Amino acid sequence: MTPDHLFFRLTGIFLLGFLVTSLLTPLFIRLASRVGALDKPATRKIHTEPRPLLGGVAIFAGYSVCFFMVRTMFMQPDSPLHTPFLGLYLTSGFLLAVGIVDDLRGMAATTKLAWQVAAALVMIYLGVRIRFWIDTDWLQALLTLAWFVIITNAFNLLDNMDGLSGGVGSLIAFVYFLLTIYAGQNDFAFILLGLSASIIGFLKYNFYPSRIFMGDAGSLFIGFNLAAVSAMVTYVGYGPAQRLPIVTPLIIFSVPLYDTASVIFIRLTSGVSIFQADKRHFSHRLVALGMTQRQAVFVILLLTLAVGLMAVLLPKLTGAQGILVLLHTAIIFLVIALLERSGGNKLRSLEQNGDEPGGRHPQ
Repeated sequence: MTPDHLFFRLTGIFLLGFLVTSLLTPLFIRLASRVGALDKPATRKIHTEPRPLLGGVAIFAGYSVCFFMVRTMFMQPDSPLHTPFLGLYLTSGFLLAVGIVDDLRGMAATTKLAWQVAAALVMIYLGVRIRFWIDTDWLQALLTLAWFVIITNAFNLLDNMDGLSGGVGSLIAFVYFLLTIYAGQNDFAFILLGLSASIIGFLKYNFYPSRIFMGDAGSLFIGFNLAAVSAMVTYVGYGPAQRLPIVTPLIIFSVPLYDTASVIFIRLTSGVSIFQADKRHFSHRLVALGMTQRQAVFVILLLTLAVGLMAVLLPKLTGAQGILVLLHTAIIFLVIALLERSGGNKLRSLEQNGDEPGGRHPQ
């Protein structure tokens, strides 16, 4: 495939995913309002007026068009990815349906988790594995199952502020697009670009002040899809370091992983259930430190892009260079944690002295 041919295919996929989702989202805004698929304000939520859900369905529609174009027009008939890709489409679409039911009627957390496990087991049955340095098949399967559940729920937890989960998802999909096109894994690149474009088409209606939410349907679909692709992509074999690139997904997903780990830690140390929804997420903590919603989301998106772009290089680096990338990522999050802790101490000090955050300091 010539560079020009590849460029035109990629451009077509991006425009198709973006336009389909952009055109369908207003229709789903009206449909959600008609059928009562609305996210109503609550103590643990930021929005003060009901917001239409079903944005995830619009994303799925755009992605579906791109998926079937890639599968029928761009993939080789004998490609070994035909079956895993179809399995991914069906299982992620199934979780979209689970999310729709949860959005409309509510669903117990354990039931939702059970469906996630079931979808992950289908992908594992189709041969998707995270191997690291493990040779035992059942340990690989267990690690892969844990990865699916963690990443899927990380995006579900991250969906707590306008444009956040979708924005992070679109950037991670785009980072993986860069990584796979750089490594010559074009089939993955086509699918990932379609996913990123479909989310971006939705985000124009979802950034603050949002007109529609993606709901659990969207966050479960995006999280599961990215978890699967990250487990299927090849990271080793085309660079000098033979093992270190395997940790590339940990860097690319470091922002949603940091949000999940930090909020669980805060809940545990506060003596509350880790399943209890609250306003202790990374984005909420940035707002508590004085940022607006837009600023908090923008900072998190920049952070996602910063660490993600470094991860793109990892499979091509030597072992020593790769370790520098890992240290770079760890230092970034250490600085963030220290700033959060310092800002939190300042906020508590102001509250104890009867001052409002952002007001004048006592002399």
